[in-house]
Amino acid sequence: MKLGSSMAFAALLTSGPALAQRTDDNAVTQADDAFGNVVGNERLGLYSENEVRGFSPVAAGNVRIEGLYFDMQGFPTLRLLEGSTIRVGIAAQGYRFPAPTGIVDFTLRPVGEGDEALLSTAAFAGPFGTRAIELDAQLPVADNLRIAAGVAVRHDESFQDGDDADFSGIAFLARWRPAANVELRPFWGRFNISDDNATPIVVVADPGPGQLPFLPPRIRRSFYGQEWATSSGYTETFGLLSRAALAPDLEMRAGIFRSRQVSNTDHFDLYLDTDREGRAQHLIIADPPQSAASSSGELRFVRTITGSRYRHSLIAALQGRSVRRLYGGSDAAILPDTRIGVLEPQPEPDFDFSERSTDRVTQWTAALGYEFASRNLGTLSLGLRRTDYRKEVIAPGAPRTLVSDRPWLLNGALAVNLFSGVAAYASYTEGLEESGAAPPEAVNRNEAPPALRTRQAEAGLRVALGPLRIVGGLFDVRKPYFNLDQNRNFTRLGQVRHRGLELSITGEIAPGLNLLAGAVLLDARVSGVAVDTGLIGDRPVGVARTRMQANVDYRLPFAPGLSVDLNLSHFGSRTASADNRLSIPSVTTVNIGARYRFRVGQTPVTARIQVSNLFNTFSWTIAGSGAFGTNAPRRVGTYLAVDF
Repeated sequence: MKLGSSMAFAALLTSGPALAQRTDDNAVTQADDAFGNVVGNERLGLYSENEVRGFSPVAAGNVRIEGLYFDMQGFPTLRLLEGSTIRVGIAAQGYRFPAPTGIVDFTLRPVGEGDEALLSTAAFAGPFGTRAIELDAQLPVADNLRIAAGVAVRHDESFQDGDDADFSGIAFLARWRPAANVELRPFWGRFNISDDNATPIVVVADPGPGQLPFLPPRIRRSFYGQEWATSSGYTETFGLLSRAALAPDLEMRAGIFRSRQVSNTDHFDLYLDTDREGRAQHLIIADPPQSAASSSGELRFVRTITGSRYRHSLIAALQGRSVRRLYGGSDAAILPDTRIGVLEPQPEPDFDFSERSTDRVTQWTAALGYEFASRNLGTLSLGLRRTDYRKEVIAPGAPRTLVSDRPWLLNGALAVNLFSGVAAYASYTEGLEESGAAPPEAVNRNEAPPALRTRQAEAGLRVALGPLRIVGGLFDVRKPYFNLDQNRNFTRLGQVRHRGLELSITGEIAPGLNLLAGAVLLDARVSGVAVDTGLIGDRPVGVARTRMQANVDYRLPFAPGLSVDLNLSHFGSRTASADNRLSIPSVTTVNIGARYRFRVGQTPVTARIQVSNLFNTFSWTIAGSGAFGTNAPRRVGTYLAVDF
């Protein structure tokens, strides 16, 4: 659903960090590595929730809330969240029950101690005519009970590609300690989106025999879709985290979650068979109401035996989910042929929706694990999981289909302290992961294949060199490959292997000067009958061979409270078509910013300004095989945070 990606992006924009810490948030200085970190309104790192080593942890179903299994159907409002961390590489060492595609681990906003009521506010202006305000509060109710709430409202007059939309988020959290050894943390959050114009997707024409493939011609980055082609809906996330010390060496943790995404209206704006001059066939696809809802959770027991120089942990866990999706039934309207980048309003057609499809997924996983940790030697972790997976699909005019799988899944990780400040690590992980739904330009759009068996091996070094923390590693990820075939059907085309090298450097390299830098060199290959027979090339679509990011933050010694920051991001060339004949060139963008921290009386305040894509660099982005969108133009954003 297009609505899902819009909500994910907008939820990040309406996010807020932990209460009473908003004025201190800084993604560069607070990151442990360069692999991916979200702090408040800022995100930095090589990876994100939707891209880790060329794959999407969210699409794979690898999401956690504070380490506990969470089946996310709709992106939570970040009014609920303090931030997120990408658990991959060294960050996954010692992580209980990891996943091959990496894990996105959300942290709830903490509901703190103390007996004072607290209030934190923030206001945001720009880019794209954006206006937003955020409010968070905490209130003590009793000695053992505190509650917190947050609300955010945002209006984009001109979103990334020139459209407009309205967003709002609201959340409530509580922390209750009925006994000294028991903690309960209920929470609820909702994120709303309305009047979000459909983002145009440009699909290039087949150049024909003997002709070279081509990218769409460059266009002005402004909205050229239809005002009536909008999306609206909401996501809702609620649940309960609990923790109890059952004995001095035995702890119980549990999380039960409900995640729901509802699309009231949804449109997809496709420009098909686009030629070299930008002329295209114009197609609008509309969806009837769609929904996806999941109940999930985990119950975990950990027994820890601690000695003077070591620690043993035994882990037993049960994870489960029950998912129901309602999708399909769409209708398409053919509009007059047009030219991409040109606004040509058309009257809204009448859409005739058909019967929708339903799929249901039930999955249970029993897991056992063992961990050993020694301050001098290092760490060892082993895990064994037994998964029972079942998926049923009921589609109009087709027989009911049922697929199931019951794999045994292994994971193991070892980190060895070689000498002072230097550790070597290695791990192997197997998983059963989702592959993501078919994209809008597919003939079977929104269809989700069954879960797939995947595996990953990696090894590397972690070095502490003075103030610097350096991590370098090699990885090899293998999973089935899904993309569009020659008939634009989203289906399995073979096996894909992503093998590469990643590097992270973080630390304060001089007084007040912090560095966060990283790079990924990735060799991605597809194999199978489709490659052997020449139906597709051996390079997967949309995977950059190189990716680099460098960030510096400098607190000016002559101006207390003032700091400046710089971000350089580089994406290497990417294959843009399944037959490998088309690619988009590499692109480098520059962001600059500054923040000023000061006090009004005893109240801390931070003012921030940032210019993104400083040189207004233009680049096509890949929406699928032969399908494209545009990157965002230069934009300026200002932010003011106050902690009362």
